[in-house]
Amino acid sequence: MKKETRRTHKNSFSYPIYVPLAFVLLGGFIGGCIIGLISSIMAISNFNNIDISYLFMVVIFGVFGIVFGFIPALLMGVYVAYRRFIIVDWHDYVHLYVVGTFISAIYFLCWSNMALNEPSDMAKLWAMGSIGGISAMLIGKLFIPKINPKDFNTSKEHHETA
Repeated sequence: MKKETRRTHKNSFSYPIYVPLAFVLLGGFIGGCIIGLISSIMAISNFNNIDISYLFMVVIFGVFGIVFGFIPALLMGVYVAYRRFIIVDWHDYVHLYVVGTFISAIYFLCWSNMALNEPSDMAKLWAMGSIGGISAMLIGKLFIPKINPKDFNTSKEHHETA
């Protein structure tokens, strides 16, 4: 009987359409901006001479990220919508990071035809996948519905006073 109630409750919950759209539209851009930011920091030799060209480089990488990261962002958006993902605590952010990293790493592996012969290849694969995981966490923080478990008082005392 409880399974039916839970299933009905889950099916009655209308998941917001903006969540998978946010992953599709922003996932690749955020990942590209992360790569652009890292590249800008590595390119800066003197922090006193920072100009607008470094910001421009971050935005250009973000635009390329939209093109390159569209498929993993789409897959992550479909995954989140299918699972009707809701943020309850920090474990959910870890879940987003792991799934985003896995999807991005598999996509990068297929796209680059990299042979995983050395440990440095695994480190590169993990680094590229982590960009997708960080992007998934950021989008999750901004767009996925959140529930505060403290709002649901299920203690025995609460039931006795009601």
